[in-house]
Amino acid sequence: MDLCCLGDFRTAPSYALRLAGVTVLLDCGLDTSPLSHFAPRSAVEVPVLKTPGSKELCSSAGQTADLSSTSGSSYVCPPVLDFFDPSSFDAVLLSNCSYLLALPYLVKNEKFRGRVLATQPTLQLGRLMMEELAQYAEGTGDNSPEMTTRLQHLPPEVQDAIRTGKFQHLYTMEEIADAVQRVELVSYGQAVDLFGLLEVTPHSSGSSLGSCNWLLQTPFDKFVYLSASSQLTTHPQALHQAALHNADVLLLSGLSLAPTFNPDNMLVAMCEAMASTLRADGNVLFPVFPTGVVYDILECLLSYMDNPGLHTVPIFFISPVADASLAFSNIFGEWASTNKQNKLYQPEPPFPHTELIKMGRLKFFPNIHDTAFNNAFRSPCVVLAGHPSLRLGDAVHFMKLWGGNRRNTVILTEAGYASPATLAPFQPLAMKALYNPIDTRLNFPQANRMLQELKPAQVVAADALLQPPPTMPQRSDLCLDKTAVKCTGLSDGEVITLPLQSVYQRAMLSLEVAGSLDFAECRPSVFAASLSACVMTENNQHQVVKPGDERPWQGLVAEVKKQATTSADGNAAADHSKMEVVEDTKPTSTSGKRAWANSIAIEPLREALARRGFHQQVFKTTPNGYLLTLLQDQHDIATVTLEDGATHVTNLDASSDAPLAVIHEALCEQIRMF
Repeated sequence: MDLCCLGDFRTAPSYALRLAGVTVLLDCGLDTSPLSHFAPRSAVEVPVLKTPGSKELCSSAGQTADLSSTSGSSYVCPPVLDFFDPSSFDAVLLSNCSYLLALPYLVKNEKFRGRVLATQPTLQLGRLMMEELAQYAEGTGDNSPEMTTRLQHLPPEVQDAIRTGKFQHLYTMEEIADAVQRVELVSYGQAVDLFGLLEVTPHSSGSSLGSCNWLLQTPFDKFVYLSASSQLTTHPQALHQAALHNADVLLLSGLSLAPTFNPDNMLVAMCEAMASTLRADGNVLFPVFPTGVVYDILECLLSYMDNPGLHTVPIFFISPVADASLAFSNIFGEWASTNKQNKLYQPEPPFPHTELIKMGRLKFFPNIHDTAFNNAFRSPCVVLAGHPSLRLGDAVHFMKLWGGNRRNTVILTEAGYASPATLAPFQPLAMKALYNPIDTRLNFPQANRMLQELKPAQVVAADALLQPPPTMPQRSDLCLDKTAVKCTGLSDGEVITLPLQSVYQRAMLSLEVAGSLDFAECRPSVFAASLSACVMTENNQHQVVKPGDERPWQGLVAEVKKQATTSADGNAAADHSKMEVVEDTKPTSTSGKRAWANSIAIEPLREALARRGFHQQVFKTTPNGYLLTLLQDQHDIATVTLEDGATHVTNLDASSDAPLAVIHEALCEQIRMF
């Protein structure tokens, strides 16, 4: 099994996995951090920020020295797929709406022919997030000659990233539509077969509507992709972890970006800061994504604002996809928590914002240019708008409009952007800024407890998760506990090979072969039988049939396990088997071969033969296994050849079949039953 990290494991995870001959892309996250290298682009034409001291602040935060020279650019960083031919991906598994934003970059490549699997909420809410980004980026002029000249003002490392294609322009609405059409919808617990080699199943992860962890299984191997998960009781369906136990390998990703901040405490602090600002006749701005945590924020705000003095304050949700986002939250009620699902049968909407929209307390608009917004707008108010990076979208306009008044407040709730660097272009800033990250995903203590419950044989995680942060080396609670589970580190762009214990594949016995088996009791309640047959493979399904029998296989009688062929690159071969066709010899024959379906331990076999009188043995190692020659009175009487996937017994004594019977008994004693 090979695994490679292609994206930022913190905010835009993407992993390439090769398992059982199938190459799978786990998530397709989009890194929007390149937006921070450019000045904010306002939705309304206003003078570019040129405030004293902004140059120094932005340079210290990794921004350009002259932000105005690159205002309006919309570069992002998709996964690094240069190491792979797009045609090599057999499937793409998407775990939540935040981790599919780079899908258009993959789908627009004509070589990509793989399947794309996601739950319906993941697809639809992810589509809304992509459409919002694309509409914010429209008209930025990135391809104009003037922009090419302006890019010379960027730091050298950013210029190199743009020239080499690491940073790319945002996609168009047409490219989003093409990507959405390629996605196949799946439900929780629905097993999907990939070429007869691998079975993949999504299970609820509890972090957002439709989010999931993926279980990848062969008949004998179990791989778990533990993506962004939450054990807290919020609006999505609860985390389902029963099917994730005892995995051979567990890939851990999507942990909380704010592990030291308790989400409940952050919600309380957020509401208190909002109430304090509104009572002082100020305005509150929330730069947010159009889906996800915004549903919890809205529910919390709406219940908190029932307090005296706040119930008349309007809440404005401004986004090109605000209408669709609020509608989908109710449409996908069956993907929500149990309490919200119960409301569907009463009947009433699962989320409270539906009733508050009817009452006029919550208003949504596509943008600030909307005439209805201009008619409805009044102050003080609460505004939720994008983009949380504060480089694109309507939130930029409100930062410039309200930034000079100390009575106003901006509350940064998205964990990936709750830092001083987000506000650097707006300095000096008079309005109050509250860094209030709300991240419901697993923190390190929760992840450690969960791993101990799931008991995987091996855990793979990013190197940074296996050691404390460099700024807090004494905080051992801010990393995974390597003493509790076996952990393997993975760095960006690194390919690691993880050996799986199982070397077997499943084959089905035909009726004819099963009926011809003559079982002998090796030890109490354990039976074995010799087998002369061949293996037919069709659509990666193995069938054990009589030699020369080419009739279609009918009916399932029994299951046996055969050793898988190992190809030169170490992967299990999917199209051929080494279980060879052998001559069917009757017991009265003077010579012949016997093929056994199970592997034999050589040393215990030699001891078993010695106990039965074969003390003279000649043991040799062959390129394919071992050769054991049995002697009596210095004469060769039989040979036992042990090869990968087969055991051959040859009787050299023409006068008696007694050696075959003794060897048969010894082999039955040693054969491993599964």
